[in-house]
Amino acid sequence: MDAAVGALQNRLADSVSETLKTVENEGLRKMQADMYKCSASCAEDKSIPAERVQSCIESCGRVLGSFHEEVSRELETFQNRFQRCAMDCQDRVRDSGIHANDSEFQNKVLTCLTKCTDDHVKLVGPMGKRLETSMNKALKERLPH
Repeated sequence: MDAAVGALQNRLADSVSETLKTVENEGLRKMQADMYKCSASCAEDKSIPAERVQSCIESCGRVLGSFHEEVSRELETFQNRFQRCAMDCQDRVRDSGIHANDSEFQNKVLTCLTKCTDDHVKLVGPMGKRLETSMNKALKERLPH
């Protein structure tokens, strides 16, 4: 059963990784480049008082920081939902009166976990769309410098 559960975990992780790679390639790197260009511009601008350069640089990173927080929230929510589904599988099978050491218990849990994985793989696309929307909004925000 461990190998089967590992395969399910890998399938879900691969799906999430592919979505995150797309997000990175389609906008995250541009946001990072914009942040560094903005920060360099702050440092090079002689008209900014020295005591304000640091706050200028920090404000350049706000858009990227906000987007990173959004990605973290999405991933945390996704992971929590999957964990609840997996726990519910074990609870349901346990509540059915089957002993945990019985092979029937493991088969029923695995069947349920497979459904959880299938359902959550389907949720990766909508999560990616939300991240893409957020990323596009962040890319449109103007950097301070």
